[in-house]
Amino acid sequence: MKYVIKIFIIIVVATICLTACEKSYHYIVEGRLIDKITREPVEGIMVSFNKYDIIHPKNGQKTQKKSPIGQSGWSDENGKFRALETYSTSILYIYGYSSHENGLYKDTTLLVDFSNVTLSGTPSKNYKGDYVLNIGDFELEK
Repeated sequence: MKYVIKIFIIIVVATICLTACEKSYHYIVEGRLIDKITREPVEGIMVSFNKYDIIHPKNGQKTQKKSPIGQSGWSDENGKFRALETYSTSILYIYGYSSHENGLYKDTTLLVDFSNVTLSGTPSKNYKGDYVLNIGDFELEK
């Protein structure tokens, strides 16, 4: 019985050590959102690797999406955004309602592929670096 307890304790301690020593990566998509017709930058659009509940104030309709987890980015006055996640995922969500009275744009999903992106950043004890994918200008439709 004591042998089983010792083995169990060793397994638990080893698991904790391996988990604590695991180095993390950041997966980042950056780019710029522009209006498809005017080619002007669009400010205040949420870009995320995660799904959200979004309520469009124009018609009060709620679009059901998953609860927020992780981080999201918002496009700035130049339309630039940066969305970050700590695990590799293949879908980026672009929510069309602008928080800056720029109007309603179509919600969009974008498939992203990090397989050919090289690691960048300055590695440290628990951080291996960033995988940064720049998608350039992305056109939004009203």
